[in-house]
Amino acid sequence: MEAARKELFIIAGERLPNSILEEHERIEKVSSIRQSLSEVKKKIERLRKKEKDLEVLLEATEKEVEKSKLGVSTAEKDFDACNDVDLLNYDDLTDLEQKKEHLEAMRQDLVNYKIYLD
Repeated sequence: MEAARKELFIIAGERLPNSILEEHERIEKVSSIRQSLSEVKKKIERLRKKEKDLEVLLEATEKEVEKSKLGVSTAEKDFDACNDVDLLNYDDLTDLEQKKEHLEAMRQDLVNYKIYLD
């Protein structure tokens, strides 16, 4: 019995370093996985922050675009109004020119009539 007990201690003594080595390897593997998980969590946090920053930037850009569209629309209306005024002025000038020619013709008729009367 004593011999069997010694043999068990010898076998246990041989297995103990192997078990300790395996346990140490598992601990290192778990530690490495935890480190990787921690790094991934940090990357996710940075990406979430970057996403929020980009959303804020996108909103600001969209507001700027809307303001620009409004400004362009206002400028187009002003431009169209100026074109309309230019056209009215051109039309008015044409009418004035015709009236001037008509008055000039009437004046000439009056001058001719006066000469006829004299």
